[in-house]
Amino acid sequence: MKLDITDVETSSHQNFLDYIRNDKTRIKYSSDLQKFLDLIPDKIFQDKKIDCTDKTEAFVTLVRTDVKLGKSIINAYVRELKKKVDDESISPSRVLNLIKPIKALFAANDIDFSWKMISKSIPKPGKSKDKAYSREQLQMLMANATNLVDKVMITLCSSAGFRVEAWDYFTWEDVIFFYNDDNSLKGGAVRVYHGDDEEYWTHFTPEAGKYLLLYKESWKSRFMRYPKDSDPLVVSVRMLQPSRLGKRGMESRMNEIAKKCGLRPPLETGQKRHKVMLDHGLRKYLKFLLMIHGQTISD
Repeated sequence: MKLDITDVETSSHQNFLDYIRNDKTRIKYSSDLQKFLDLIPDKIFQDKKIDCTDKTEAFVTLVRTDVKLGKSIINAYVRELKKKVDDESISPSRVLNLIKPIKALFAANDIDFSWKMISKSIPKPGKSKDKAYSREQLQMLMANATNLVDKVMITLCSSAGFRVEAWDYFTWEDVIFFYNDDNSLKGGAVRVYHGDDEEYWTHFTPEAGKYLLLYKESWKSRFMRYPKDSDPLVVSVRMLQPSRLGKRGMESRMNEIAKKCGLRPPLETGQKRHKVMLDHGLRKYLKFLLMIHGQTISD
């Protein structure tokens, strides 16, 4: 067997794609990296006599040619992101996430790059000012959640404490149910960010498990079969075939329920965000309960 030259030679962008194992993370990182690269003026590459047709390749070449200029570009990017943090357009943690694709690009292409000074300039996540849903508000949300999808969303988020982005990853393979000796449901565990570097397991309550099992039966009635391990955990209520209901779909459904029960009034003049965030308020509810028992989860 002989290798074709196309199997041997690769691009900086392909190295970047190969470096990221999880499909969802690869899509997310690719999008964020491209937005960063699009901010770099073509003139910077032209001054260095670098072809900027492929900006990923051009940026890697530029950093290898002039690491000081590469740091200046990234620092300028961080400064712009810090402005967005100051006007509360994005959170400090979002800045950290937007830098990750650049780090992955360098790691994938064996670029020796010191992040020490840049990391110091990145704003540290402070104490979040948003609040959690109260128990009474959660009860209001559940009372207005007439669809099983919504009940799964509310109970699973508030008991497992994952971020809304996790809905882009979940499959039925990521769920385990626990039972008592009398075969009654004890709760369960769900794997978050399956295949990603940040993958972890967390637990959910018997109530969340109950709605998941009911949803599984509903799935069978709708699609004439039980879900496979590889099927998305929650699917669109409109599609004829199983189609993932991910982050955006869940945010939309949560918004409708919150408005329905009066928890999403119009913002007041000068107010940029609600005190309780749509989905993160569910995660904060779990954080509040854990704090009472001397445990924590990170923001």
